[in-house]
Amino acid sequence: MNYYVDRNTYHLSHHGILGQKWGVRRYQNEDGSLTSAGEKRYGDNANSTKRRGYSNDDYARMKAKGKELEKEAEEEYAKTETGKYEKEWRKKHPNDDLDNLGDDPHYDELSRKEEAKLDKIDHKRDDARVLMNAKNYIRDETKNGAIVATALTLPIASLVTASRVAKGKSALPSLLAGAAFIGVNTAIARANAPKDLEKVAKKYGF
Repeated sequence: MNYYVDRNTYHLSHHGILGQKWGVRRYQNEDGSLTSAGEKRYGDNANSTKRRGYSNDDYARMKAKGKELEKEAEEEYAKTETGKYEKEWRKKHPNDDLDNLGDDPHYDELSRKEEAKLDKIDHKRDDARVLMNAKNYIRDETKNGAIVATALTLPIASLVTASRVAKGKSALPSLLAGAAFIGVNTAIARANAPKDLEKVAKKYGF
């Protein structure tokens, strides 16, 4: 995959891979699992062949387990003093944003006292979220990584670009730097997602 920059017109061109067709995946399926060509290319070094090779039945069982964990987590939270207080707070403030509960001194005190217990419940909720969305987890985490990176980059890139243009300098370096930052962080999210999915899946016997 090659990129070319025309320094006279500041035109960035991408000529792709010779023989590659749009929408056709050579080494990976849409869910992130490797195609037969991908398995041959990456072999054991893919650290994802087995990790991403879940069947539709596996995904269905993961989703069911995720819903089970989510229900358990909510039941456990409801039994905590923090959960009980939140329930009463909601009754008294039906139209308030839940974020306002965080400003409540007593809620804050209860949360600190039950921190260890609440952390375990939060971890179970996180596991439930991963399992319920296992089939699309890699795709969604990659997308979220790109969104977060873009949100962090755009304000800074805009300021730097405006500053350079005001000084009569080219905006290209700042634009390329911003694009590179987004690309790297998206790639990191894409690389970590399969590992996170495998970790949670193995934890519950998948």
